[in-house]
Amino acid sequence: MLEVVFSESAAGSLAAAIGKKAGGQGQAGAFAQENRGAKAAALAGSRTDICSFPLYLGFGAIDEAGIGPLREQAIAALMGAYPAEGAHAAQAFLQTARSSLEKLLSRAKQGEPLRIWASGQPDDACGLCWLMEQLMDARLEKLDAALVLLPGFCEKPGGTAVLHSSWGELTAPEWSR
Repeated sequence: MLEVVFSESAAGSLAAAIGKKAGGQGQAGAFAQENRGAKAAALAGSRTDICSFPLYLGFGAIDEAGIGPLREQAIAALMGAYPAEGAHAAQAFLQTARSSLEKLLSRAKQGEPLRIWASGQPDDACGLCWLMEQLMDARLEKLDAALVLLPGFCEKPGGTAVLHSSWGELTAPEWSR
């Protein structure tokens, strides 16, 4: 199953939730073992199944097919606030997104299911709209996709409510809950 997120922080947090497959139990497994009372386990899958689209789609035009010059300009403008590392970061985000899009379309055409993790944040909401357009343009015969929306709050032991604004804020065990 391909796991789709719309930020690098969400991708990193999800990678921790999936954990390592070979040679160890990974962060999520270690956390669950340390906290035996926790009901969540590591998510199944591989970190290579994560498709990250750090395209900041809440900013600029999103009606362009694929990841083209308009998106490049928007990210360059956004990252321009950081002259020393902005251009490098923009290229890294674009490369990650292009690789993810290629992987997603290729594997979705083979019938692999998608799980899309979205929140109410503009980058996620606009990212979801953008992604649906990319999938429609791909003219897939059959698409098995699930949308997982970030809950309004998570309840901790003792009745404490914790509000998260994005998937990137979750700890590894919270993903599978």
